Amino acid sequence: MNRAPAVRTAATAGVAGSVLFAAGLIVEIPARHGPAHTAGELLILAGFAGFAAVIAALWLAGTGGGRFGQAALVIWLIGPVALFAGSITEAITGNQNNLFFPVGGLVTTLGGLLAAGPVARSGVLTGWRRWAAPALAAGYLLILVANIVSGDDWNQPLVMLAWPILAGLTGVAVLSEPSARHGVTASAQPATV
Repeated sequence: MNRAPAVRTAATAGVAGSVLFAAGLIVEIPARHGPAHTAGELLILAGFAGFAAVIAALWLAGTGGGRFGQAALVIWLIGPVALFAGSITEAITGNQNNLFFPVGGLVTTLGGLLAAGPVARSGVLTGWRRWAAPALAAGYLLILVANIVSGDDWNQPLVMLAWPILAGLTGVAVLSEPSARHGVTASAQPATV
């Protein structure tokens, strides 16, 4: 089965969502209230969907290699979906303290860390591209730790920009892979480190 069109669509949506998330950070964080804040929240919501699309592109392309790696990508995918649900819940209830945000953050971290090794080793992405998803997972972990350590007053949009930049880079990695082996899972040869 040729998954290349679905992979390209998901990766492109992921890159677009990453750009929207970055724009949302720039607009929303300084505003705090009013129309600019609302616009930023909508852009961030689209960004969470884009992050999920990037991970879906990795899964569709078979970058996890075997069953463990592919399952880790599914776990990773659940994280941004939970963050998306948290944003929807916040928009409806006006309360940002809902269970979706901490669960989404932890599942994003766990899934990313579990998937990083298999994605780098599967050989589906080559050259610098194979390191894009592990860099995204590590970058998210560092941002999450900085956020937790700093507490409720953490407001670092420039640091937060690392997440959409790394997610966009991961989408570009999938889109630019010259081997075009998207959809190959079990027969992919492990890459040498």
